[in-house]
Amino acid sequence: MKLEDATDAVLDAVIAQLNDLEDIKTIVRGDRASPPPEPPALWVWHEEMTCQHVNTALREEWSMPIVLAAFVYDNDPTEGYDRARKMAAQARSAVLSDRTLGMRGTVRDVRSTSFSANPRMTNDKKTLFWADAVVTANLLLEG
Repeated sequence: MKLEDATDAVLDAVIAQLNDLEDIKTIVRGDRASPPPEPPALWVWHEEMTCQHVNTALREEWSMPIVLAAFVYDNDPTEGYDRARKMAAQARSAVLSDRTLGMRGTVRDVRSTSFSANPRMTNDKKTLFWADAVVTANLLLEG
């Protein structure tokens, strides 16, 4: 698979892994979200990809960090924080349940990179809580 096709294919595979999660109203790709999703939601996008400069014949190894951000509204700070944190952790576990994302030969592995429960924001009498997990897909792509 070539780089120009891999980004879409990997994000689509990640979202397919997330579709069976409960208590999530919306799952969207960050590059295709307009307007922003209505919580409880997972927002999925990839950050800057880097080439590891490991050449294997005509292929290159790339790292693709993928953000799994969970958003919830709640008026109870403890409940809202816990719900967002648990949703992000469940999303991470769902993605890691198939560490090739069903793309054996292209996706070499998916590993946890980071996890963060972020501060909250209040807007229009609603309090928005969010947390995110970042996983990194290691890809073997055609040059």
